[in-house]
Amino acid sequence: MDTEILKYVTADTANGITGVLCTIIEAHGSSPREAGTSMWVTAEAVRGTVGGGISEHEVIKKAREMLKTGDATCIIKKNLTAEEGLACGGSIQVYLEKIGNDPELFIFGGGHVGRALAKVAAFIGFRVTVWDDRADCITEELFPTARRLCCPLEQLFSKEDVLPSHTVLQFHENVYCVAVTRGHRCDADVLRYLYGKKLAYIGMIGSFEKNAAVVKLLADEGIGKEYLDSIYKPIGLPIRAETPEEIAVSIAAELIAVEHHGNPALLRSGYADSRHG
Repeated sequence: MDTEILKYVTADTANGITGVLCTIIEAHGSSPREAGTSMWVTAEAVRGTVGGGISEHEVIKKAREMLKTGDATCIIKKNLTAEEGLACGGSIQVYLEKIGNDPELFIFGGGHVGRALAKVAAFIGFRVTVWDDRADCITEELFPTARRLCCPLEQLFSKEDVLPSHTVLQFHENVYCVAVTRGHRCDADVLRYLYGKKLAYIGMIGSFEKNAAVVKLLADEGIGKEYLDSIYKPIGLPIRAETPEEIAVSIAAELIAVEHHGNPALLRSGYADSRHG
């Protein structure tokens, strides 16, 4: 693979962008590119080439179809004839593989629930980042499998370059956010900063009464009803969870339901338990 293509793959996937890596795995006769040549296709861009012409156009078209479906791999075989726009007389096979966009979980709060959730979420395949402004709550010992961020909350969301690039949060449509901070005002601050961002999921811990108080506070500030209604509150599926570990399991179950396009609303129906805080 061309190292330049690898740079694009690495940069895009680090920013939560899904793409399809298209690699020539066989090249016979006279073909414009050799086996091992790669092209990177995202919804917005094409990097590199597997030979051009109608054949490449079809590869790009198929790659972008894969981005919209559950297909993870595909092989395309093309004869490079005049009808294909490449009268080379050879043939190629191109292997298409969808890469990136692993679900990410941002946990705001390094307390007991945050610690338990980080473990469960990593186990079920999420890349986990946890934030807290208390250094003793965000140690490597407490969060061995998560990226740890310790700073004032306003710095975390600052538009200025106040934090090293590797600590900046990249928000995208496969990011799940959970507010489990030390208090309702800090949870409200998190939700205020998340307003307007395209995310897969936002959940807030707490009783119905606490959640209602936070929603009223934000609504009084002018934050939109549609956004406030989209927040999962109380967080987690209704399994009458009490311990931090049980609550983590209930949250993880809800994340799975959202990720796989289940029906959390149906699963939540009839929920009258207010024991989450």
